[in-house]
Amino acid sequence: MSRWAVAGMPIRVGHGTARLPTRGFWAIVGLVLSVLAILLIMHHESLASGQSDGLVFIAERFDDEGNPVGTVDAHWESDDGQVWANGPEDVPINDALVWARQRSATILVQTGEGDTYSAGTKTPEYSPRLWPSEGLTLAPRALAASWWVAVRVPDRRGQDAMGADRIRELLERSPVVSSVQLEAPTAGPDRVRCKVRARSGSEAVRLIDAVLPRDLYDGDAGSGPVVEVIGHG
Repeated sequence: MSRWAVAGMPIRVGHGTARLPTRGFWAIVGLVLSVLAILLIMHHESLASGQSDGLVFIAERFDDEGNPVGTVDAHWESDDGQVWANGPEDVPINDALVWARQRSATILVQTGEGDTYSAGTKTPEYSPRLWPSEGLTLAPRALAASWWVAVRVPDRRGQDAMGADRIRELLERSPVVSSVQLEAPTAGPDRVRCKVRARSGSEAVRLIDAVLPRDLYDGDAGSGPVVEVIGHG
């Protein structure tokens, strides 16, 4: 027959009937369960109030032309960046913020313009600005109202100057084009540079294509794109 103690009271285990644990034993069990319950409640409250570790990063999405679409993606990551958890995708900013505030006190929001805001109860030292109390409205939009476009001068057996003059004249006639100038880079073909009013880079290219005559590049021996976006703003 063996003998051991629970809460200071001996219990004999053998051929006879074992004595049940005393009230002291159940008091200890109840205390442990109470502590566990308190810890669980504190954990849930910390999640609800956004006081957990790590941070949530929310970023605005872009369309195929590189313009913000007004919806966002979100993810949570640990403080050391080693653990990630994907969050909602392609959702309104307010939905993402609800999800974020249930998971972290540190929330960073990046808009399509590249501006970063702190939207949590804890603000990192490197965050440049606070999320406005009234929030921000994110909607589909163009990043820039104007785009810099380069038009390659056709390589037509020594007639590049004539080609450049013709391109410049055509572009200067367009109501959506400004700041037309000829560029002669040290490497590569000459090109005409101009600013185009457009909602996106691809629209700027389409507008320039519509200005240029179809036969302009007949017999062109050059290489590379005829029209390309080189900047915006």
